[in-house]
Amino acid sequence: MSLAQVLGSTDPATGSLPNNADYTAQGYRTILVKPGTYAGGVVSGNRYGVNVVGATGDPADVVLTAPGGAVATLTISAPQWTLRDVTVQSVATAVGAQATAVQVKSGDKQVLDHVRLLGDKQTLLVSTANVTTYSRVYVTGSYLEGGADLILGRAVTVVDRSTIHVLDRPGASLTDSSIAAGSAFGFLIADSRIVTDGAAGSIALGRPYSTTGKAQVVVRGTELGEGVNAARPWKDWDAVTLWTAGRFAEHRNTGPGAAIVDPATRPQLSDADAEGFTARKYLAGTDGWDPTAR
Repeated sequence: MSLAQVLGSTDPATGSLPNNADYTAQGYRTILVKPGTYAGGVVSGNRYGVNVVGATGDPADVVLTAPGGAVATLTISAPQWTLRDVTVQSVATAVGAQATAVQVKSGDKQVLDHVRLLGDKQTLLVSTANVTTYSRVYVTGSYLEGGADLILGRAVTVVDRSTIHVLDRPGASLTDSSIAAGSAFGFLIADSRIVTDGAAGSIALGRPYSTTGKAQVVVRGTELGEGVNAARPWKDWDAVTLWTAGRFAEHRNTGPGAAIVDPATRPQLSDADAEGFTARKYLAGTDGWDPTAR
């Protein structure tokens, strides 16, 4: 199914969006998506600088949906896309199966603003073109729902002022960061809420990815529900790649899941150190990109 068919633009000329085009030079191209449920996967192609916006402002009114599996409902492979006021849903074929709502496959400066991402395993997959490519993803004011490895990949990713709902998947790890060892920043979850349908202590905040062991995750200013394992919030990948191989830290989290049972298992940033781990710091890169100022 074509991009125009799925998005149902109110402007047919805009909706056609020829491929292999850089719309950033034209002040970006905005597509308003009419209310409705659109079945079938969507791919960005090689279109730079596209804004996909739900026409009503309510993400529940515009739903992109597809069956779960190896292919995401929405795959972004071009830089500078913004997704706003829409729901992207991947329907798992079995409980706990891969169901990726959005995959950022490549491309820098992606923004997901006031969206709902619904899936199961690997709801949000944040990749880069290759292991040496630097990409950034900013998720703000959104609702993310899924199971194990809900946020997975090697792109620098910030989830800000959002709700993360982990399904009842005992032992699930919320994040699975595979950032390169040379990168100072991986994943940041800030000023958000983490809740689960599962039992108390049934989920972990993150684990190091087996291929690198150099995960980097900070969770700060976030309300942690009782589903988070307060005694062991960070999880080993296996008997060889332990959680201590990653770079994990917290700062001023609240809620029952934030209780410090054993300080050795919950590294905390000082107020001074936390100044170096803000959304702006994560996303600035070498060009000073700051989507938080929108």
